[in-house]
Amino acid sequence: MLVRTFPKSTVYSLISHGMFPQQVSLGIRSVAFVEAEVDAWIRNKIANRNR
Repeated sequence: MLVRTFPKSTVYSLISHGMFPQQVSLGIRSVAFVEAEVDAWIRNKIANRNR
């Protein structure tokens, strides 16, 4: 699966609206995302793209 990135502002806007998985804090200035959650989000987008 080809994955492209969103600008940070878009990701955080989606998170604040409950439309993207929450990040996990790794430290004061570092976050990560759970790969399985992001993959599920992408699969859901694909499944619903023609609705």
